[in-house]
Amino acid sequence: MNRFISLFVLALVSFSVPVTAEQAVFTPLHDAMIKQSDPGDNYGSEVVATVGYYNGFINSLVYFNLSSIMGAIVEDATLEIYPDYSYGTIPDNNWLYLVDNSWDESTITWNTDPGYNVDISLYFDAPMMDVWLSLDVTSFVSAWVEGTYSNYGFYIRQLDATYGSYSFYTSEYTHSDFHPRLTVNYHQVVVQPTSLGSIKSLFK
Repeated sequence: MNRFISLFVLALVSFSVPVTAEQAVFTPLHDAMIKQSDPGDNYGSEVVATVGYYNGFINSLVYFNLSSIMGAIVEDATLEIYPDYSYGTIPDNNWLYLVDNSWDESTITWNTDPGYNVDISLYFDAPMMDVWLSLDVTSFVSAWVEGTYSNYGFYIRQLDATYGSYSFYTSEYTHSDFHPRLTVNYHQVVVQPTSLGSIKSLFK
């Protein structure tokens, strides 16, 4: 009998209902680029961040604080950046990864690169200039919000050692309309109140 009650309680606790879908739009808490050609220099205060190859690789990182939606069910998530300048021919070998460790835009350099995790990745073609680049990052955000991976942000890099790069506006840029943004559609899950009452009745 006790085993039956335990299983029944577990079923009641796990029974939940989704609430109305919500949308959250986040701006970066940190964004910066790191340059192989200047391994000890910090570029966290620049108004643009660059991705590509110019006298060495140039990678960029963007971090959004998602603490307000932790534990939610993510329906979809879109990362948007606004490229404003390019150099040379940008190869189509561009990738988005999970940043692997914590970092801070005021101190990060090539020498202190936190690295990236390829467990979740996204390939994308060379972006157009002066047009929003929109990337489907649902798998990234779901993994962070569900707690599968710690959220250290997005790592953006080009894999070809070919002269070509593009720069996008960072959160330091004067006009906030062009800052990177992360739009997440999600819903919270709540325990059905009647289920809790049913649980209590088992022990009367």
